[in-house]
Amino acid sequence: MVIDVRSYGLLVELPDVLVTGMVSVSSMTDDFYVFDAARMRFTGRRLKKTFQLGDKLKVSVARSMPISSRWIFSSLTVWGVDSLC
Repeated sequence: MVIDVRSYGLLVELPDVLVTGMVSVSSMTDDFYVFDAARMRFTGRRLKKTFQLGDKLKVSVARSMPISSRWIFSSLTVWGVDSLC
């Protein structure tokens, strides 16, 4: 689930494994995503796909690294998005 949206990426919580991590917008390579600060979301220019606060994501983490008490996900595959808003 997306628990925060920043200009540089999404903060995602994986509740099944009790992990929170950052997904950098540069790792979202299927489109060019534009940050909308007023709506706290990213929108793809070409496909118009959005990622926003509260979205549930089915993800595959290909690589990660610990940074203090959080994780950085260097690669993310999104399998589906369910918007709660």
